[in-house]
Amino acid sequence: VWNAVSNFVTRVYNGFLQGGTGATARTVENKLREIISIKDFGAVGDGVTDDSAAIQAAIDYAAGREILAPAGVYLVGTGLSYSTSGESPGFKMKGGGIGKTFFDTRVANGYLLTLDGTGTPSTYAIGGYLTGVSIITNASAVNSGGILLKGQWLGTITKNKIKGLSGDSIRIVNDDSDADASGFLTISDNWLQGCGGWAINMTDPAVSSNASGHIRITKNYVLGNALGGIRFLGAKTEIVENSIAYNTGAGGLVIAYSASSGAPSLLSVLRNEFDGNTGYHIDVQSCLAAIIGYNKLVYSSNMTGIRVGDGVSGTVQNVHCLSNQHRRDSGTVMAHSIGSNAVGTHVLDPAFPSLTGVTTITDAGSYT
Repeated sequence: VWNAVSNFVTRVYNGFLQGGTGATARTVENKLREIISIKDFGAVGDGVTDDSAAIQAAIDYAAGREILAPAGVYLVGTGLSYSTSGESPGFKMKGGGIGKTFFDTRVANGYLLTLDGTGTPSTYAIGGYLTGVSIITNASAVNSGGILLKGQWLGTITKNKIKGLSGDSIRIVNDDSDADASGFLTISDNWLQGCGGWAINMTDPAVSSNASGHIRITKNYVLGNALGGIRFLGAKTEIVENSIAYNTGAGGLVIAYSASSGAPSLLSVLRNEFDGNTGYHIDVQSCLAAIIGYNKLVYSSNMTGIRVGDGVSGTVQNVHCLSNQHRRDSGTVMAHSIGSNAVGTHVLDPAFPSLTGVTTITDAGSYT
């Protein structure tokens, strides 16, 4: 009997053998260590215990391997971070899904999660992802943001919900041209609502031009953010199939002018829906070549749909407005406003179904 029990214990606890020809025995411990969970390091997820240290320990140990964040409410009082030098694997975390895994941030004047791949200039963190989590707050921390990205390449932020924070949902920082740029990112299928900052904010550079680019922002629900929906600086980017609605401050989408950066360029703004934003649905302050096409713009208050050039900021050249659908429900509407700093703007949008209360275009630009 003892031998039988001993053999059973040995097989269950000390041996794992994969099926198939050529498989070799491993310990169960070795097999289980293929999976890293924040609960392995003491995270509780009860919404009361501060799980910051436990989650950070999991991040440090994983060093770019996938981390699981099971269902629960994880209170985070101190910001989490993953910083790398040289070309390194990016941060990877998979939650239990929107509405299952919550990070309740209490971080003031900072971000729940900071990903910085710029320890060595012009090398980056590669291939990271964050998916299946909700970032919320049950406190009133000042200037509390969701995710900060710097020097991240080939990364993905998808299927997350960020709601009700006092700062930006997602901030992409590029201070010094190629030295700390992010590129080839996908930000998709996220719910970004009710934050005190921007839903997505690409900030003004501190040192040199903004070189972030090759970014795809798609199928996000961007609703009711206080500073605006999406603020973009950079190049070679697609903003596609998002719903951008009821954002205040600067409005829906701002292709921004920055005195410390080169003009955004080579942009595609396609098949988005804009509704109920304040001021402008789309505000092109500075840009070298963009297509704004096949978008739906709905008006329910006094506002401008698409402004190309503000007459003050940087050069705006070769912006093409193509087959956008405009619908006025109420208010006094300016569909297109072309500023004196705009050159070579093309407007090929169809007429409104009703022209009551609508000015189709005002034009102070050159070669419109």
